[in-house]
Amino acid sequence: MGRTARLVQNDWDALIPGLNRGLYDVVMNGLEITPKHEEVVNFSIPYCTTFEQLAVRTDDPYHNLADLRGRKVGTLKASLRILQAAGQCRRRHL
Repeated sequence: MGRTARLVQNDWDALIPGLNRGLYDVVMNGLEITPKHEEVVNFSIPYCTTFEQLAVRTDDPYHNLADLRGRKVGTLKASLRILQAAGQCRRRHL
């Protein structure tokens, strides 16, 4: 790209607003391509493919989302939709 990389520390939720305010020229991160995001930024062809997965302590008996019913779950805000779609979350902020 002919640019010198410079780290700009930013909160996840502020990546797109910072780009649109001109704080930096490019955002290179695991930013999801969603219809809402596509309304305000242009995306390149994805340079990697990822997927969501459940991570638990090795001695815990949880193997899938159904096992989480009634449990406390930590997640990124963008991943909360997965718990809501599975019926595992009754409220937006845990």
